[in-house]
Amino acid sequence: MVNYSVALAFVFCLITFNVIAQDRYAVHYKYKPDSSYSLEHPETWLTQKTLLRRDRDKVLLDSTDLPVSNKYVESLRPYVDDFIFHTKWLNASIVNASSEEIDNIAALDFVSEVILIAKGGPSQLESSTQSYKVKKRKSGLRRLWKSPISIFKTVF
Repeated sequence: MVNYSVALAFVFCLITFNVIAQDRYAVHYKYKPDSSYSLEHPETWLTQKTLLRRDRDKVLLDSTDLPVSNKYVESLRPYVDDFIFHTKWLNASIVNASSEEIDNIAALDFVSEVILIAKGGPSQLESSTQSYKVKKRKSGLRRLWKSPISIFKTVF
């Protein structure tokens, strides 16, 4: 019975260590291939609100506005543990992966470079995002309390 407990604890430690050791990388792609998205039909990948704003502000569409290719994302899926997000302007994906997986990704012909952007696992990312939301919420409350006071001071 003791041997099973020790083995189970050892396996749990290995799994925990593996999750914590996942680093975040920016995987930059060489180019945006022809895909299902086109500049001739932006309504298929941009919202109506975005199109109206761009038209109002006289902002023209260009290739940097096209989303990251689904072909690239699907090609990376076997090598990464998690996609955090994709940035169309930089033509890159932010991923959680091990250094062994990153070596395989860097060898792909459509990848221009891979940059380590943060050490650690998703738990650190989630806690930093959570603390940002709390700070944002608190600053919003302060603004609500300042508004009635400033109105009161101007009236009297």
